[in-house]
Amino acid sequence: MTSRGVRIIVLAAGAVLSTTASAAGSSRVEVRPLVRTDLPLGDVVATNDHILYIAEHTGQIDQGALGGGSPRPFVTLPREGEEVRCVPTPRATAFPPGLYCHTPANNIYRVTAAGRIELFARLPERRTSDGALAFDTGGRFGYALIAATGRSNDHHGGGVYAVDPRGVVTKLGSYPGPGGAENATIAPNDFGSAAGDLLMTTDTPSREGRLLAFAPGARVSVLATVYGDGLNSLAVLPRRWRGERSGVLIADTRTGVAWFLPARELQPYRGDALVAAELRGWIYIIKPANHAYQTIRLETDLTSSKYNFEGATVVP
Repeated sequence: MTSRGVRIIVLAAGAVLSTTASAAGSSRVEVRPLVRTDLPLGDVVATNDHILYIAEHTGQIDQGALGGGSPRPFVTLPREGEEVRCVPTPRATAFPPGLYCHTPANNIYRVTAAGRIELFARLPERRTSDGALAFDTGGRFGYALIAATGRSNDHHGGGVYAVDPRGVVTKLGSYPGPGGAENATIAPNDFGSAAGDLLMTTDTPSREGRLLAFAPGARVSVLATVYGDGLNSLAVLPRRWRGERSGVLIADTRTGVAWFLPARELQPYRGDALVAAELRGWIYIIKPANHAYQTIRLETDLTSSKYNFEGATVVP
């Protein structure tokens, strides 16, 4: 087989199971380091102008160019624990512009373009969270900012909350364990039965990962389950990419590397969800298929057996 070809994979017993439909085909995808940071990198956020690199534990946020290069310090969030997830405001929104960050203490901070940090909202939970956060761009949740609580070693799941532009918090419901929400995004309007739902990856360390869909009314569906490792990274691949700099970035806490998957390698999966396992570096595509969901494990250039994949972002 050529490196760009398609082949059949026989998955080891217990390695992966889709709860709906399992896939056998896989294309080889290039994965390369875009930037090597000095941070315990927990998240990456791409905007139209730059990339933000968010550290675990320290709350430091560095800023760099879309094409790579050495990032420079931007701001430092209050130190409130381990994992932090951040999202920028969408283009058309009633929210004050900025970067919104969900900390382990369940505080949501707004960071302005000038680097000012303000407490925007506080979620009514005492348990530590891994910071899942997403703007509702489809409208099923009233265009709110959606936050999910819970963490990887919590077997009871967590809560899902809507935050309005004034910072008012409303609980929408809960999702079940095992594991807790790591990352979140909104499904596209053509993403099968989960169209417009909140997608969440969950992590039961070294054992199991799931892709969940949380719908208005607190209906929760399991779209895929992976055994052998938790699922962390999550991104919905756009239908259209802008150019050669486009692709997906994945934060690796262990090495401080932001790993880059070029858009040209992901063309067959436009509109699908990309997820990655935390420790083993497995990367999957989850896509609607025949009124269910198909799980495709991608063949990649990643050769190490030790990673710590966390947040992911689409580079426009």
